[in-house]
Amino acid sequence: MQNKILIVCFDTPYPSNYGGVIDIERKFEYFNSRNLKVDLICTCFDEDRKQYFEKFIKQNKTIIEYYHIELIKVSPLKALKLFKLKPFSVEVRSIDFSSINFLKTENYKVVLVEHMKTTKSIKQLISIFDQRNLQPEFWLRLHNDEAAYYKNMFKASNGLKTLFFLSESWKYTIYESQILNSNFFKGFLYISEKDKLNFHHKSKIDTIHRLLPIYQTATNPIQNSNKPLDFFYIGNLDLDDNLKALKKMNSFLVKHNLTSFKIVIAGKCSSEKREDLVKNSFSFSENISFKFNVSNEELQNLYQDAKFFLNFSENESGVKTKLIEALENKIPIISDFEGAEGSGYENEILKAEELEIDYLHELLNSNNSYSNYLDKFTSRIQTKENSIVNYYDDWLKQ
Repeated sequence: MQNKILIVCFDTPYPSNYGGVIDIERKFEYFNSRNLKVDLICTCFDEDRKQYFEKFIKQNKTIIEYYHIELIKVSPLKALKLFKLKPFSVEVRSIDFSSINFLKTENYKVVLVEHMKTTKSIKQLISIFDQRNLQPEFWLRLHNDEAAYYKNMFKASNGLKTLFFLSESWKYTIYESQILNSNFFKGFLYISEKDKLNFHHKSKIDTIHRLLPIYQTATNPIQNSNKPLDFFYIGNLDLDDNLKALKKMNSFLVKHNLTSFKIVIAGKCSSEKREDLVKNSFSFSENISFKFNVSNEELQNLYQDAKFFLNFSENESGVKTKLIEALENKIPIISDFEGAEGSGYENEILKAEELEIDYLHELLNSNNSYSNYLDKFTSRIQTKENSIVNYYDDWLKQ
């Protein structure tokens, strides 16, 4: 059989400009290193994003051979799906697999379904392979506990959207249990040990549960301990829970007399009104600057220029991709519990709740102390990065 993987996912992997698709695109590096070709089926809500992806594939050498994009058009009729029993974010991602021609000819070793959101029509896909007398291994990788995620969004929001978040949380509680106890998949893959433990308890059938973290390769960037920026944060600032995280961050900085150090807050922000809300989350204005909708190049410069990454969160569900990116850039992390829980790096960060503030001030004020800490931190992270590939090798040997 051809050494090939079919990936079914919730969005185009290019542009890889947010956490979920960064996680998908990163795996391509691993698949390529193991000489595995990839076919891709995905949904997409944005015509511009679809066009970007198609142009990218034509102009760049990738491991993607065949692909199909199911463009989900926004219409008032979609609102009717709010009244379905399945979660709305599952219902709207229905894919007609019977219309995809390459599924009639291509053979696969593995079908990797990325995210619970993409499981709506999975029974149809299985039947297509059954009709061809093919039995590729189906695996579902869960990116998050969606029931917990939407419950936290409900707590952090206000207005009508709280009803939507509460409804999605309730529906996912039921739907996740149904999927975990179905016979569709050979096994389930998890982004974190925390999710693996939680979901394993919900599954009553004899199946495989494996940890498959965000893919990383060991990096050894040129380190400069004499950095011009003291603290850096990035997040989707349009989300209410991230706005609350900024207020927690403000309390931390003020309480520990850290407002005299240089701080940059960056992230997606869709309006001037929202920008004002972000700025007003802080009770001080000196030494803090805001950079909205930064480019990838600007983001990399911020990672390189900062002594510490502030990883505060109001939503403890899921592994934060920005945390992984900060670690890859070998920037030490100061995180609250919610920002690091389940990441696997809880022991490699400075915990905001337990941090010795005098020690932090020493690291900020003494270049020699910071340089020594940075060297030790970098060594620990590289050791963990080197172990990631083993999770992927062991999975495909299963």
